[in-house]
Amino acid sequence: MWLAACLTFLGVAAVVWLLLDRGPVTVTTEGPRHLQRGDRGLDHLLDRLQIPLHAKEALALMGLTGTSVALAISVWLQDATVGVAAGLALPLVAAAALRKRLTANQLALNEQLPDALVMMINSLKAGHTLSHAFQNLGEDLSAPLGPESRRLDRALQMGQSPETALQDMRRRLATVEIDMLVQAMLIQRETGGNLAELLGNIQGTVRERMKLKGKVQSLTAQGKLSGLVIGLLPFGLFFFLWTGNRSYLMPFLLHPVGQQVMAAALLAQICGYLTIRRIVNFPI
Repeated sequence: MWLAACLTFLGVAAVVWLLLDRGPVTVTTEGPRHLQRGDRGLDHLLDRLQIPLHAKEALALMGLTGTSVALAISVWLQDATVGVAAGLALPLVAAAALRKRLTANQLALNEQLPDALVMMINSLKAGHTLSHAFQNLGEDLSAPLGPESRRLDRALQMGQSPETALQDMRRRLATVEIDMLVQAMLIQRETGGNLAELLGNIQGTVRERMKLKGKVQSLTAQGKLSGLVIGLLPFGLFFFLWTGNRSYLMPFLLHPVGQQVMAAALLAQICGYLTIRRIVNFPI
């Protein structure tokens, strides 16, 4: 039991050290792809998800939970190996859940953006200021764009320059559409022009991008499903043999050649899944 606790603590400590040793968060001005490469800190991820925790607090919470789970499973099953594996897997599951939530937020943001641009255009045509336009968005829209609009409006009311407030919003949201919007607004502030007309052009571009993304998703859905089925089929067959006829499977698992074949097959499965994922997921 204590071995499980020590190994889990060392593993979580290594994860904490790796995450905290990645350096400070950097902000670039070269678009969302560079933003995603530079802003890899856990603080930035929590800020984008509007989770009121600092990175050290989140890591401490994951470490404490992982150690507790490892101890509980080790005592329950009397197997330290399973407990350590479960404890180390818990932070990975939490990280995957955060990434999934971030992806869902980005999809919701892209769906909200065209209507939000229409609302901004109407506010500007009615003679309202940019701050008032974002205030209206914050009052009328739900998450994720509503809270971000309220946050930007508060920054403007507290005296922050529009350029800095817009750059901060772009850093937090980090999507191609938001980057395009912020870049256009910053250029318009330097060169002048009709902001409402500019936002109308961006709104049309965003809608066309959404249509193209929907078409690509429909065309690649079969490939994604095929990759999922093919990837899960060997594991399903293994589970079927393990539960139905374990004596038939054990010689293969215990023999060194069988273990090498299993390792090679698992590596090939991972490479194949990543290849299919790379083919059907490409930037638009």
